[in-house]
Amino acid sequence: MRAGQKLVFDSCCESLKITWKTPVAGIPEPRCEGGECTLVAPRVNEPTEVLYDVSGKCGGREFHVDPRLIFTR
Repeated sequence: MRAGQKLVFDSCCESLKITWKTPVAGIPEPRCEGGECTLVAPRVNEPTEVLYDVSGKCGGREFHVDPRLIFTR
C-alpha cells in the first residue's frame, strides 16, 4: 500500500476483527466496526511489512486468516 491509500475490508459477516500480530511503530491498527474495517496507509521511509490477524464469524461459522501488507512510499 502507498501512503494515503485507503483499504476497506467489507464483510457480509456478523463480525470482523483485524489486529496486528506484532505492532510496528508508525503503522496504525485498522479501525473495525461491525463487519467493516478501514486502514489508511501511513507515510513510510522504506518498505515495511506488517503481519495481521483477521478473524470473524460468517453464517455462524468462525474463520481466521493471517495476511500481510507491505507499506511503501
